[in-house]
Amino acid sequence: MHKNRILYCIYLVIIFYVSMIYNNYGLYVVLAVSFLLPVAALLYSLLLWHKVHVSWGMPEYDPQKNEPARVGLLIRNNGFLPTGDILVRFSVTDVQKNQSKKRKTKTAVAGHSTGISAVSAEFNHPGNVSCRILKVRVCEPLGLFCVTGNITVSEVSFTIMPMVADIAVTPFRHNPYAYIEEEEYSKVKPGDDPSELFGTREYRPGDRRNRIHWALTAKQDELIVKELGLPEECASLVLFDMVKTDDDDEIATLFETVFSLSAHLAAQSHRHRFAWFNENSGVICRQTVETRDDVFTVIPQVFSCPLAGRDRSVVPLYFAEHPRERFRNIFYVTNAGDRLGLDALHAAREDAYVDCYVISKNGTGRDEGEWRENIVRPMYLAEDFSEKGGAQ
Repeated sequence: MHKNRILYCIYLVIIFYVSMIYNNYGLYVVLAVSFLLPVAALLYSLLLWHKVHVSWGMPEYDPQKNEPARVGLLIRNNGFLPTGDILVRFSVTDVQKNQSKKRKTKTAVAGHSTGISAVSAEFNHPGNVSCRILKVRVCEPLGLFCVTGNITVSEVSFTIMPMVADIAVTPFRHNPYAYIEEEEYSKVKPGDDPSELFGTREYRPGDRRNRIHWALTAKQDELIVKELGLPEECASLVLFDMVKTDDDDEIATLFETVFSLSAHLAAQSHRHRFAWFNENSGVICRQTVETRDDVFTVIPQVFSCPLAGRDRSVVPLYFAEHPRERFRNIFYVTNAGDRLGLDALHAAREDAYVDCYVISKNGTGRDEGEWRENIVRPMYLAEDFSEKGGAQ
């Protein structure tokens, strides 16, 4: 806008001197009109005041294409006059990288119409994105005067979901050496564990007498039977380290690997715990995953946490907080370039079978006994697990 004003002032000075030199009637008319145009431009801009409304549209992202996510700006002009340049300043926040960038875009909209300006979010890996409109300036066609536009929806947040691929061969291994003492019980199915009461029901022919709930039977004047609890074995643990990096391919591979692994274990009826470190709160988060739907419940929880520093591994923190837990299988997915988590897991593994999936361009080259380290390079999908040393 300031550039346009300076150029217009230079134009007025040139027209004025040319008019004085040639003393021509036509040039005087042009000079007079040139002096009146800014007044008309000011009135034009006042007519545009409060007529332009800006809000966010729906985001678009195609994981099959190597392109960043795009989100639309909906710009509605309720006035009868077309606008000049509409300058929209906005910020894009990458929650995983904890980075925010300020950007701007220009467009124009005709009278009584709505325009859509698709802007790039510069975001091409799975995770949470937050876009916020900071300022809207509406200019008249000459660009000499601007008014403030109305912001209808100032902020939009959306999630780019990871690709959850199928794994051909299950990495789960039946381990006869690890002793599991389970304290969790099913909430939907009764069992035979007398230490936990699942619920009560009416007596059915064939029920054992020692399961009759005599206190409720006396109150309700009919036979009531106790249903016992069903212990649920949680024999697997998925430990997830997400280390801060600027490599979008590495971040995408990291999330695709861990969620594909968890979804495959759930599909194979391998109930497991999913654990990660929350950099914001500084605590270990964990979620029990039983079904594939549970995986998609975990994803937004993980995406609400930024990538952590390299000195904060989930492994030593988890076993320090839960020292008595034992597992038959431990799966460790990481993109850390050091040995902090790997060495801590090797020391705390007990009798568990361990599979480490390292998202790295080089890897650490460790493969000994029951300890298996499977290097998953960027741009590999989780379905390549079977080619990287998964259990047969």
